[in-house]
Amino acid sequence: MRHDFDIVDCLVEQDGKFLIVQESKPGRENLYNVPGGHIIDGETIAEAAIRETFEESGYRVELTGFLGIYQSIIGAKQLNVAGPCYLARVTGGEARVSEEHPEVRWVTVEEFLALAADGRFWTSYLPDLMADYQRRGAYPLDAVSSTRT
Repeated sequence: MRHDFDIVDCLVEQDGKFLIVQESKPGRENLYNVPGGHIIDGETIAEAAIRETFEESGYRVELTGFLGIYQSIIGAKQLNVAGPCYLARVTGGEARVSEEHPEVRWVTVEEFLALAADGRFWTSYLPDLMADYQRRGAYPLDAVSSTRT
């Protein structure tokens, strides 16, 4: 199975809580995720993380670290969802729901892990993401290099 890393996620922390968004796309209804999505041609993964977070939640963020690359293989079609994940903090904006993301909310670590245990996240790597963050924190932003030629 071939896969290019063309998505990015963003774990946004504020006052000890974490930002999640509800999904509404077919097959994802009523499931949650951290903000993220596809990288647009010509965009760095860092730029995509910032843009996707704003588009999905209404919050403007600043990236503060790099958490790693995470992967889930989902469903009978073996959909391969894999990509880098950044850590971020809010710098502006306010919660904004949309048709694609009808709920934007802040949850504690315990609530985050309970949603994961109940199978309420679309991607199965989110408990690992949270465990990595709690255990070791984030890598410096310069762990990722992007160049334009």
